[in-house]
Amino acid sequence: MPLETNDFWVRLFVRIKATHELWGATQILREAGKQAQSSEYEDVPISIREAVPSLRTIERILERDWKKLTADEKSQYRSAAQEANELDQPWSIAASVKHRLPDSAMGDLIAVWKLTLLLKETAPYPLWTFTVRQARWVARLRAALPDVGTGLLYRWAVLYSRREHTAESQGRQLDTADLDAELAFQHWKSSLHEWEYEQAVMTGAVPGGKNLMSDGEVKVHKALENFPVPLGYFVSHGRGFLTDVGGVEVWQRSWWPQAESVMANWLRDITTKVKRWQGINWGSGGSLPGDKERQEWADMGRQLAALVLEHAEALQQYIDSAGESAKISLKLQQSFYVGARLFRVIERGGVLDQREWDKYHETEDQLYDELRRLPQHPDRLAKPVNGAWQAWKPIELLKDIGYDEKGEEPNV
Repeated sequence: MPLETNDFWVRLFVRIKATHELWGATQILREAGKQAQSSEYEDVPISIREAVPSLRTIERILERDWKKLTADEKSQYRSAAQEANELDQPWSIAASVKHRLPDSAMGDLIAVWKLTLLLKETAPYPLWTFTVRQARWVARLRAALPDVGTGLLYRWAVLYSRREHTAESQGRQLDTADLDAELAFQHWKSSLHEWEYEQAVMTGAVPGGKNLMSDGEVKVHKALENFPVPLGYFVSHGRGFLTDVGGVEVWQRSWWPQAESVMANWLRDITTKVKRWQGINWGSGGSLPGDKERQEWADMGRQLAALVLEHAEALQQYIDSAGESAKISLKLQQSFYVGARLFRVIERGGVLDQREWDKYHETEDQLYDELRRLPQHPDRLAKPVNGAWQAWKPIELLKDIGYDEKGEEPNV
C-alpha cells in the first residue's frame, strides 16, 4: 500500500480501536469503511478513501501500531479519539454548554440546527446531521459572515469542519489559509472587492481557493452562492408536490416556510415507517423501481400537499382573524361603557333617548355577528381520529386518503 494511503487508514484504524478496544479487525474494517465514505472526509482524495486495506493488512497494522503502544500512549490515543468522537456527535444546546460555545452564537446555532432538521435524510444515508464540530465553526465564523443567510453560514462551517477533520485524520497541521483569504477580502460584495482579491491571489499574497472536484483555483463563496441552501431529498420533493397543487405563487405566501417544513417531515416519516416507500432519499438515488411506483408516489405526495396547503391557509386565516377579533373586542368594550351609562340613566329614573338605545343594541348585534363570522381554529375542523392531533399524523392521513400502513391502496 502507498505510504499516504497507509497513513490515513492507520490513523483511522487506531482511532476506532481506541474507542472500541474489544473490537476485532472485521468490526474495525466495517466501521472504518463507513467513516471513510462519510461527508466529513470529503477533503481526503477519493483515491485514498477507496483504497480500503485487506483484513490481513488491518491485523498487521493493529499488531504493529496498537499493541506496541505503552499504557500511557494508549490512554492519550483514547482521550484524543473520544474527544474527536464527541465533536462528531449531533449538536444540542446541552452540547454547547459542555463544549463552552459562546452564548451569543445561540441564535445562529439554533437557526442552522433547524435547517439541518429540514434537510435530514433517512438511514442508511443520514446526511445533514449538524455536529458539535460544525457548531464550533458556526460560532467562530458568524462574525466574519454577518450578511449571509443561514444556509451559506452552515455551508462555510461544513467546509472548515471537513478541513479540520481531514487534517486530524492525516496527522497534518490544519491549514485554512485559502478559506481565510476569501473571508478577509469578501470578494462577493462588489467588483472592486473581487478585483482586490484576485490581485492578492495573482501576486501570491494569499493562496487561491482549492477545489478537489476540479483542476485549478476556485472562489469557494461564489460556488456556494449558486446553491445557498442545500436541498435535501424531502425538501425538494415536498416543494415539487406543493407547487404542483398550489402553483408557484404559494412560495409567496406568508406560511410557505412552515408548509415546506411540515411537508418534508411528513415525507421523511412516511419513508421511514411505510414499507412501500422505505429507503427513498438522495443517497439511494432518490428513485423508485418503475413508472407505476413513481406515479403512485407522486399521487400520494400531491394528496398530502393538498392537505398541507389547506391547513396552512386555514391557520393563517385564523391568525389574521385573531387580530380582527382583538379590534372587535375593543369596540365591544367601548360599547359596554355606553350600555352601562344608559342603564345608570334607567336606574336613576331618567328618560332614555330611544334613538341612542336602538343604536347601542344595533352596534352590539353587528359586533357579535362579526365575531361569529371569523374563522375558527382549523384543528376544530379536522376529522377526529382519536383526537385532532392524531388526525394530523402522516400515517393516519395516509389511511384517510386510502392507503394502509404498508402504503397499499386496498380500495384499488
